[in-house]
Amino acid sequence: MLRGFDQIKREMEREYNTLQGGTVREVGPMVYGYSMTIGPDGKPKVREFG
Repeated sequence: MLRGFDQIKREMEREYNTLQGGTVREVGPMVYGYSMTIGPDGKPKVREFG
């Protein structure tokens, strides 16, 4: 089961200081999708990624 979006976002956050003394917070990359193929038995097979 997918974890909550907030938890995923926190895990992907990066924060660093710039040479000019500022702070940058980045989130990402975030990619989610699925692929679907038809198996030899004629049944669809769905694979999630991201």
